[in-house]
Amino acid sequence: MKNYLVSTIFFVISVSLATCQVPRWGRCPDIPVKQNFDADRYLGKWYENEKFFFLAELGLKCISANYSLNNDGSIKVLNAGVNTRTGRPSEAVGRATLGETEPAKLSVKFSRFQPAGAYWVLDTDYDTYSLVWSCSDFYFARTEIAWILTRERDGVDEATTNRLKNILQTYHIDTTSFRKTDQTGCMKNIGY
Repeated sequence: MKNYLVSTIFFVISVSLATCQVPRWGRCPDIPVKQNFDADRYLGKWYENEKFFFLAELGLKCISANYSLNNDGSIKVLNAGVNTRTGRPSEAVGRATLGETEPAKLSVKFSRFQPAGAYWVLDTDYDTYSLVWSCSDFYFARTEIAWILTRERDGVDEATTNRLKNILQTYHIDTTSFRKTDQTGCMKNIGY
């Protein structure tokens, strides 16, 4: 039993590092997503205002995501940032698909060899903010990440940020993992 527990813990930690998410005990809660999600209104540029730790973005600032429509109806995802050590731009291109029964439950892939990751839009007004959450179950544990995205680089007011965090807290998601994304000294054309 001890070897099984150690193996399981090692597996959860390994998957957490591979998927770049925060590990937690317990299963993923069933959280409602944005009803009547309008993907066309969601397209365009979003700036990362706050997020949980994300290994793929380690050492990056000025992080943004630009969503556009692919010919097949899927969504092109262009994540961009600036390496804080070299000052060079960094980009990753992926593909998102809408959920069949709940369009706000998107899945995203950045490589054909990688499994699709969850990208659930919990709340958005399309013009100012978006609250996104991702969670994966692994036996008795889970890995999760959350983002607060904004249309403006300087973010949203504190009341909106607190309201979005309260949505997660309602479902017992620990929001102390949020960290502010550095959006200072950014070039205007990064991510396009």
